[in-house]
Amino acid sequence: MLVEHHVFIPDDRAKKHKFTFEVNWNESDKATNDSKIIKIGCSCGKSSYVKREDMLQFFFAIGTVEDKKKMIPQSITRVHEQDMFVGIKATKDIRKGEEVNFKFKVSIPCSVVDAIGEVRVEKAMADKVPIIGKKATVKPN
Repeated sequence: MLVEHHVFIPDDRAKKHKFTFEVNWNESDKATNDSKIIKIGCSCGKSSYVKREDMLQFFFAIGTVEDKKKMIPQSITRVHEQDMFVGIKATKDIRKGEEVNFKFKVSIPCSVVDAIGEVRVEKAMADKVPIIGKKATVKPN
């Protein structure tokens, strides 16, 4: 999100007008800061003010599935699945000495990738726990 004054000039396909999209143009007005209001100006001197939510809804409505994937932040968790067996030796009820075995899967989170469009940031689950599949490094004291 833009927190400073920024002007975007889109390409006019008809080459007749110069449109400007402007955010954070008045520092003293809290309503227009933090990109809450977009000022759309035309080369004829007229301006229009549109809420950010309205613009986002419009762009989301006209976007394709690929465009929507780029607009929605995604968090992808990489996990390591481990098949485990647990054996329990019964002392009562079933038959003394009989073993009951259970198979279950354990999912161990390795890392989290935060993605918005093409921008991806990978984070390890904990600083002291290495990402599974990579060699752990020991820091000397």
